Amino acid sequence: MPSWSPNGRKIVFASNRARPTSGIDQLYVMKADGRGVRQLTHSALAASEPSFSPDGKRIVYTASVLDSSGDQSPGNEEPNAIETISAEGTNRRLLTRGLKYAYRPTWAPDGRWIAFIGHRNSPGPHDPDLYVVRPDGRGLHRLAINIDTPALAWSPDSKEIAFTAGNGQQLHRVPVSAIRPVRLVGRLGAKLPGSSVRFADAVTTDIAWSPDGSKIAGVMGTTVVSGGSIDVEYRRLWINDLKNHQMRLLRPIIDTNCLLDSGVTITWLRGRRPRLAVFAGKRTDILSANGRRTLGSLRPPNRGFLAAGSASPGGSRVLFVDSPSDCWAIYFDDPSLAAIHSAIDVANLKSGRIRQLTRG
Repeated sequence: MPSWSPNGRKIVFASNRARPTSGIDQLYVMKADGRGVRQLTHSALAASEPSFSPDGKRIVYTASVLDSSGDQSPGNEEPNAIETISAEGTNRRLLTRGLKYAYRPTWAPDGRWIAFIGHRNSPGPHDPDLYVVRPDGRGLHRLAINIDTPALAWSPDSKEIAFTAGNGQQLHRVPVSAIRPVRLVGRLGAKLPGSSVRFADAVTTDIAWSPDGSKIAGVMGTTVVSGGSIDVEYRRLWINDLKNHQMRLLRPIIDTNCLLDSGVTITWLRGRRPRLAVFAGKRTDILSANGRRTLGSLRPPNRGFLAAGSASPGGSRVLFVDSPSDCWAIYFDDPSLAAIHSAIDVANLKSGRIRQLTRG
């Protein structure tokens, strides 16, 4: 889960290198060339999903916590909280007191709020709620109730948050200044745009607001239960042009489970002309802002995928999480898989050169 610092000089990431057979990640920071790796958190519980504040002084992340019995619950029921820590690894601060489950923290571009997904009780079959909180822990409140996906995106001016509901079919934008939360109701049997087939459970897996504020991109698919696992299939890229009020369904996106909860299928690249990086299996395609033209491709050595913080501040470099193994293997807490390693790669968009940054 690598993410750039605002000045592009450092990268924060999560790794279990300190306890390889435990599956417990801690946070690390390194220089942009891979040197000077330094551990930030030293907890007995996991830390994940890190990202720098816009001023580069603090890092927000998801922290595993103990439940009310002083133990950890198994599987996906593990309680989580949102915390921040200084960029030097000091002054930890809990932001979500009173919530049992909180994850996917995302800084507002101006740094005044942190948005995240939360549940007051067990996540179970209940859809998540959208929360915001100040970086000092004040002002915690819900903006939306019963959204159906953890994918969300801040507007570049920090005034709104975009997310989907109604089985991924309804794009919503809620102002951060809203006094009362929006309550949403999902729709069963939603029909995927551009298709005559009605799916039982459509879902938007990713959503991203363009740097210039003119477009919102997303990836929509449908969930399919197969062999006891839940997969997302029939993924398609869509782009909502906010100026012309048009939503277009574009190219198919590769169906893969490699991403799980750690990766994303799309991310915007800054620049004079914003571009869109789209995960396409063993390569990542760079598309024009309208999603219609392929401007180039990046090919990590193995199975590299994008993370939420993959795009560098200037839009000239992209980070990948890369693994030579089967994509599922690196995520399971199985001691027999201790020899399987993933790495962070960096790609230069101008030269196309890809270089491995992390080892061990």
